Amino acid sequence: MRNLCRRIEALEKSNSGKQHRLQAIAEAALVWLQPDLLEPFISAYGADRVDRPLTEREAVARRAFTGALERECQSAGLQSIQGCMRTAYIPRAIVMGLASRVSLEALKLGESALRASMTGDPPTEAESAALRACQAEHQRLCQLAGFGSVGK
Repeated sequence: MRNLCRRIEALEKSNSGKQHRLQAIAEAALVWLQPDLLEPFISAYGADRVDRPLTEREAVARRAFTGALERECQSAGLQSIQGCMRTAYIPRAIVMGLASRVSLEALKLGESALRASMTGDPPTEAESAALRACQAEHQRLCQLAGFGSVGK
């Protein structure tokens, strides 16, 4: 029984490393996606979720990401990431979309508001406003991806 537990632990550790490597490859592919294609890429995922045909812009974004992903996989010496593995990186695309749409100052103020609330201090009005703006944009991108709420 001990040997079985050790083998399971070794397999889990190996799988974790592979998942981390695949995550890094997909994130590198997202970086190659042109900024104007990021939202259509997210929206293409949403189209799949509701079984709606892709718009031309969504199809272009999907092809651009797929091409970048193939190149990243080849340069890493791996076969391409197939099917649902590609969809696991939508949350990262949403974060990138948020960062591209909200100013660095607003992100920092929103972070300060969160930090203040965690310590029990009231955030300033500017911090609260920035946090609301960040949350609204995040929610918009999540809905674009077909998530009914941020928690999905």
